[in-house]
Amino acid sequence: MCSLLNLEIEVNADEVNFDEEKFFSDEKELVEDYLCMLQMNGQIYSDYSAVCEGGHKFRAFVNVPERESLDARYNNDYDNRSYRYMTVKITDMVYQKSALKSPFFAK
Repeated sequence: MCSLLNLEIEVNADEVNFDEEKFFSDEKELVEDYLCMLQMNGQIYSDYSAVCEGGHKFRAFVNVPERESLDARYNNDYDNRSYRYMTVKITDMVYQKSALKSPFFAK
C-alpha cells in the first residue's frame, strides 16, 4: 500500500556542530541528507518535497511503500548520521492507495 505522509521535522540545532560535520553544512542539507538516505534505502519513494518553515522546522511530504517504512528500526548508519540531530513526526496521512486497486495493475 502506498501512502503520502506529511512529516514535521525539527532540527535539534543545539546538538549539531556544522563546522565538524562532513556530510552537511547547514540545516537544509541535514534534512536533505536524511531524506536522500531514506530514498536510497527504499524507505521513501523519490518524489518527496521538503519546505523550511523557519525556526529549525521543516515540513516534508513523502510517498512511502508502507507507513511503517519510516520506523527508526529500519534506519541504517547513513540514515542515522542525520536522524540523530532531528525529531521527525508523522502529522497525518495525506493519501493512501492500495496497489491492488490501482488501474495500472488491473487485469
